[in-house]
Amino acid sequence: MPNPSYERRRNANKMKNKINRFCLCLISALLCLCLLGGCASGFEEAPRVSTTAPVSQDQDESAMTEKEAKEKETVKAKEQSSTSKAQSTAEKSYEASVAYKKATAKASTTSAKKKTATAKKASSQKEKTTAPSYAKATTAASEEEYISCTVEIECKSILGNMDSLKKGHEAYVPSDGVIMSRVSVTVKNKSSVYDAVMLACEKQGVSVNSVNSAYGKYIAGFNNIDEKDCGAQSGWMYTVNGAYPSKSCDKYILKNHDSIAFTYTC
Repeated sequence: MPNPSYERRRNANKMKNKINRFCLCLISALLCLCLLGGCASGFEEAPRVSTTAPVSQDQDESAMTEKEAKEKETVKAKEQSSTSKAQSTAEKSYEASVAYKKATAKASTTSAKKKTATAKKASSQKEKTTAPSYAKATTAASEEEYISCTVEIECKSILGNMDSLKKGHEAYVPSDGVIMSRVSVTVKNKSSVYDAVMLACEKQGVSVNSVNSAYGKYIAGFNNIDEKDCGAQSGWMYTVNGAYPSKSCDKYILKNHDSIAFTYTC
């Protein structure tokens, strides 16, 4: 007895074979139609090419002359435009150079005027400053030739130590302790304290006892009141503008308007 499944597979294979054959036939037919259509179009185009009318030589020459004329006109127009541009550029550059020359000349003239004015101003300032500087130098020279200072001498410390004063010296001590009130003297520039006090005592009639030492000159006594007359540590000291110098009176150089004071200490 035949197998049903086998029969079904067999029938299916037959059906597939029929479909494949049909497809092959259909594809063959389509290829033939395409080939026939291409041949037909080729036959139709051939007469069209062969039936075109030939162009005459005169027409070709006229066309060429028209093209050449147009090209020449185009070249002429370009040349004219380039020439006009070059002319305008040259004119502009010439105008710019002229303007630059004018500006340069104006600037040089202005700078020359400014320099002249500056030189005049500087010379006038020099003239102004020269006279005062000369006057100042002359005044300074005259002021430096002589200077003025003040000198005073007092022994007020003895008034509180009269019992220690050497016998016989009481008459030399003023009641107020001031031997010489403040006196103004004029001395040469670079003079010392010693020079000023000697000049002041000479004017006022005050006696001076000066001593030379290894450190220079110093004043040992005024108006007969000497060192150690009122105790072992008593003596004369001087100040300049209220300060005690650390040098002898002949070594201290005075300045204008200095104030000198000699004081007796007990």
